Amino acid sequence: TLFFSPENDPVTYHMSKLSMKITGKRFGTPYMTHEEMSTVYTDIKQNFFFIEPDLFDIDQILEIAAVMVKKHGIKVFVVDPFNTLELKNPENISETNVINRLLGKFKAFVRNYNASLILSAHPRKMDLLGKSDVANHREPTLYDISGSANFYNRCDYGIIVHRPDKDVKDTKGDRNYT
Repeated sequence: TLFFSPENDPVTYHMSKLSMKITGKRFGTPYMTHEEMSTVYTDIKQNFFFIEPDLFDIDQILEIAAVMVKKHGIKVFVVDPFNTLELKNPENISETNVINRLLGKFKAFVRNYNASLILSAHPRKMDLLGKSDVANHREPTLYDISGSANFYNRCDYGIIVHRPDKDVKDTKGDRNYT
């Protein structure tokens, strides 16, 4: 798996988060032992690769990803989040069309290298469900991803992760906050 994840910079921070997810344990006593930490770091270094988050140009990132596919057999490419990518727009076209072009580049990469892409993208500011409850926003859909409906229109599969505010009272009884 190849990661481009500026939100998890530096790479050592990202590796520590992955190690806790893999082992299900935290660092330090009485959590992850030194031996467990050493083993999981070795596994991460052998199976996960990282593009340093000082590049934000999609063409450069895809060039590196192509090299990693050829060199290491990468099958999964994670971009987290999309909004950190540089949106070049020399022709002054709409943001929707710029995003559509970028999504087209991602689709071409996936097709050309027989890889999967996991693209994390944040929603636009969500509408409130009620006038008085500023913490209670409606659940987003793929159409709500910031910048373009093409995130919905062009994706093969879309998954929404929504974490409602735990302090908002559930008057309907249909939400699970665990």
